[in-house]
Amino acid sequence: MPPQPTDRQLWDGLTWIIGLCAITGRIEGVRPQSLMIVGPPSSGKSELMLRYRPVDGLVMNPNMLFATSASSWGLSNILQNRVPQGVTHFVAPELQTLIKRKSHVWDAFVGLMLPAMEEGVTDIYNGPHRKRFHGARMGLITALPDDAYDENFQTLESCGLLSRLLVVRFQRTNDNVLAARKAYNHGDHSELRKVDLELPKHTLAIAIAPSVADHIDLYAASLNTKEVHRASNRFTALTKAVAWLDGKAEATVDHFEALKTYERFWRF
Repeated sequence: MPPQPTDRQLWDGLTWIIGLCAITGRIEGVRPQSLMIVGPPSSGKSELMLRYRPVDGLVMNPNMLFATSASSWGLSNILQNRVPQGVTHFVAPELQTLIKRKSHVWDAFVGLMLPAMEEGVTDIYNGPHRKRFHGARMGLITALPDDAYDENFQTLESCGLLSRLLVVRFQRTNDNVLAARKAYNHGDHSELRKVDLELPKHTLAIAIAPSVADHIDLYAASLNTKEVHRASNRFTALTKAVAWLDGKAEATVDHFEALKTYERFWRF
């Protein structure tokens, strides 16, 4: 049996997966991939995402827009104005804040977010008035505590949001947490160090051979998921992101295998 990963390996692995999802928004021919981190309260889910948020006026990861919550008006504004400027992902570290809002607010958010995560938002009519979004696409990166995930599972599944997300789990033992706090107390703040993807403004053209795509499809079909098509697209996009990080213009089986080493996180 392989050794269990250390807490730092889990932390760095999930940080890497967040970055991969953010990269997919710039890859030519794929949809921005979305992610939900599920774990106990106060386990560090938000802190993982906030490693990508700029502070003190720094310009970093401009394709990721961070917010605690968003009304349909705010999300409309993002899709109409910020997506054309290069925003590819909406990052909401606390999805519970959105779920707990009035039902019509949540429904309006989901109504815009679902097409944004897939085929893109085109025209929306509010009575006789039309809003044009020109096929804007945007991924979602978010998190939920374990109990909130279980409590809202049916809601997330029935509305179609869950199938559009890669759900990953983050479980830390008390010993892991204490070790991380001790390191921080003694001056090791590297777990919270900011991560800048430094993505180019142009789209990334990453090729993939049919045989590699077939390999990924077989893996997606082997998972306990009803959405094989979406799973295949998801892992293909993430594999291309791995290739870009490796400095390659073509994704290979090795890039997919590098991604698959983190399959302990997948929650199906």
